Amino acid sequence: MLSHSDVFSSMTDEELVFLAQSGDTPAETFILDKFKIQAEKTASVFYAKHQQYCTLGLLDKDDLYQEGLLGLLSAVYSYRADRNTAFRTYASVCISNQIKAAIKSANSKKNLPFGSLLSIDDTVIPATESVEDLFIFNETEEVLNSFLTRELSSLELSVIRLFLQDMSYRDISEKLGIPVKSVDNAIQRIRGKLREFLTDNRS
Repeated sequence: MLSHSDVFSSMTDEELVFLAQSGDTPAETFILDKFKIQAEKTASVFYAKHQQYCTLGLLDKDDLYQEGLLGLLSAVYSYRADRNTAFRTYASVCISNQIKAAIKSANSKKNLPFGSLLSIDDTVIPATESVEDLFIFNETEEVLNSFLTRELSSLELSVIRLFLQDMSYRDISEKLGIPVKSVDNAIQRIRGKLREFLTDNRS
C-alpha cells in the first residue's frame, strides 16, 4: 500500500494545496514541508541584506524564518487556482511579504526610515509575473493577514509558529507551559478559522 508521501510526491503543488484547503491534514503537512526551504532561503536573503536593521529591530534570522513560515501558511489557505498562477510563485510572494512586514513593524518602533530600505526587487518572484498578478497577490494576502491578526489569539499565533517549525505537540506544550490538549485545541481552532476564511473568500 502506498504511503501518503508516495501519493503526494506524484501530485502537483496545486493539487496538494486543494487537498489541504479541503481539510486533508497530511496534504497540508506535505506541502508545508516541501516549501519550508523556500522560507528559510528567503529569510537568509533578507537578513543578509538588511541585517543592521533587523538587529536594531530585535529580529534575528530565526525570527524572519518563522515569519516566512507564517507567510507560507497564508499562501496555502489564500491561494486561488482559478487565477492561473503557479502556487510556487504565489508562495514566494507571500513568504517575502510576510518577512518584509515583520521587519517594517519591528523597525517602525525605532523610528527608522524603513520605506527606503526595501524595494519591489526584494520580493522573490519570477520576472515573467505581471504587475497585475503581483497586485492580486498582495491584495489577497493582506486580507488573510488582517483576518489572522484579528481572529487568532496571541496563544494561537505562538502555537502555530512553533508548529510550523516541526515542533511536536509535547514540545510546544513544554515551551509555552500549557497542556498538550490545549496545543491540539489551538491547532484545530486555527485550521477552522483558516477554512472559514477560505469559504468566505471564494467569490
